[in-house]
Amino acid sequence: MKILLLIVVIGIALVFIRKSGFTSEIDRLKQEGVYPADGEPITDEHIKELIRRDQKIAAIKLYRERNRSVGLTEAKQAVEKMAAELGR
Repeated sequence: MKILLLIVVIGIALVFIRKSGFTSEIDRLKQEGVYPADGEPITDEHIKELIRRDQKIAAIKLYRERNRSVGLTEAKQAVEKMAAELGR
C-alpha cells in the first residue's frame, strides 16, 4: 500500500514539474512576441509562427484557445494541415 501511494505521489509531482516547464515555455514565447499576450486576439499568423519555430504543442494549445469548441484531435489535424501548407 505504501509503495502504491509513493508511486501516485511521484506521478503527481512529475505532472506538476512537466506542466510548469511548459508554462515557462509559453511565458518565454510571450516575451519574444510569438505567443499573444493575455487579451490579445489570436491570429493564424501567431499559430503559423509557432509552427515555424517547431512549437506544435503550443500551436495546438493556441488553436484550441481560439476555437473553444474544437477538440484536441481536430486542433491537432488543423495545425498539421497548416504545417503542411508551410512545408513543415
